[in-house]
Amino acid sequence: MVGNLPARLLVLGAALTAACKSGPPTLPPNPPTEAPTGVDLAPERIRRGSAESSAQGVDTDRPEGRVRAALLRHRDAIRECYERVLPASPDAAGRVDLSFVVETSGHVFDAAAETDAPALRQTRECVLAIVRPLRIEGIHHPLRVTFPLVFENPVLTLSVPEMLLFPRMRLPAQESVAAIVRAGSGSLTADEAAAVLSLRTTDHLACYTPLLRERATRRAEGYARFTLTVGSDGVVGDVALGPLDEPVRASGECHLNILRGARLRATGQRASIAVTLAMRPQEEPTPPPAARR
Repeated sequence: MVGNLPARLLVLGAALTAACKSGPPTLPPNPPTEAPTGVDLAPERIRRGSAESSAQGVDTDRPEGRVRAALLRHRDAIRECYERVLPASPDAAGRVDLSFVVETSGHVFDAAAETDAPALRQTRECVLAIVRPLRIEGIHHPLRVTFPLVFENPVLTLSVPEMLLFPRMRLPAQESVAAIVRAGSGSLTADEAAAVLSLRTTDHLACYTPLLRERATRRAEGYARFTLTVGSDGVVGDVALGPLDEPVRASGECHLNILRGARLRATGQRASIAVTLAMRPQEEPTPPPAARR
């Protein structure tokens, strides 16, 4: 036994040296030691695709202002928590009510969140993962904070540029349209929607040009207006026919059926798209008749 003593001492020494190098164990911050003051923050509205924030103008001289500003510095990450669920649940919307305690050290304790919207449960857990590690400077007395987050996915309203139709017009190249669609990301844009709808230009011309072969309507020109309702999957669910000029009225139903077959990029957001078709026998509008002398 005595002969093995030096070896044992060497092992013990190596263990002590390793413990010293690793430093003392990291302990969690102490919980609040005095009763916290209740603070109810005004709700923050977070819209899909919007970077707007009510953080501007927050009075950071007040404790509640410091708390609000600290959370809203992570607003983009909180919005991403919401947008992550929208492809599978495009109608997900509602409140997530945050509650937590901030101690004078600035550490956050007892963070919890509630929501009545089942589709927002994943968002709730994601937001809590952002809030729990926060450290908020300048808190001199413990605070018990409640902070409602209101998540919104409103219908996107677009109006595409006027689509001009006339015989022998130059048709858009499908390659350029495909490049626009492939480059699309995030919310749908008016230019992208116009590019997709332009793929059916030949079909729209086929609705209009027969009018020009009839004696009574050979100079027919005018406008047809439509509103497309697009689902979160990019499929056109409904097309409403708006004002339709009398000279081209006969082509309205034909255009309507073509627009019903449009398919746009799935964005996880519903959209309403205003479309105007301008139909002319020639590229330029027919000049008004000269005034009689």
